[in-house]
Amino acid sequence: DVWVGGAALILPGVRIGSRTVIGAGSVTGRRG
Repeated sequence: DVWVGGAALILPGVRIGSRTVIGAGSVTGRRG
């Protein structure tokens, strides 16, 4: 199960694992 809040931004190349919660308005990115 994965939950993604409203207006969340998931950038290209990001892998989202199982049992993940991404908060509303958050930005996910990669380091490196």
